[in-house]
Amino acid sequence: MFFDWASQPYHTLLITFIFGPYFVAEVMNDPVLGQEYWGWMLTISGILIALFAPVLGSVVDNRPSKNPWMILFSLMIIVGSAYLWLAVPNSSQVVLILLFFGIGLMGIEFATIITNSMLPDLGPKRDVG
Repeated sequence: MFFDWASQPYHTLLITFIFGPYFVAEVMNDPVLGQEYWGWMLTISGILIALFAPVLGSVVDNRPSKNPWMILFSLMIIVGSAYLWLAVPNSSQVVLILLFFGIGLMGIEFATIITNSMLPDLGPKRDVG
């Protein structure tokens, strides 16, 4: 529950309402090109997530300890988010900003897979739906 609560600002603030529009309107010199770059970053990240998520889910479901995976993906979120400080208006490091944002996005999605794999262990079998 706490992980879900803590991870929602990444989706809400960074992807949808604040950082995405800021990147398009301010970080890029051209808003149309900014929208194109933002779209490509989301597409590439989404494809990588779609390809690796089933494999990750299968691997993690068969491991007794999920904590090392959670640490790895949490570090991806931290590093990806930390590099957003590079996102200043008219930045010359657009590709690097998008790369690190994509790393953070994949980290948050993969960490969600880890938390979902923990759900069956949180209660008795009769309560798991």
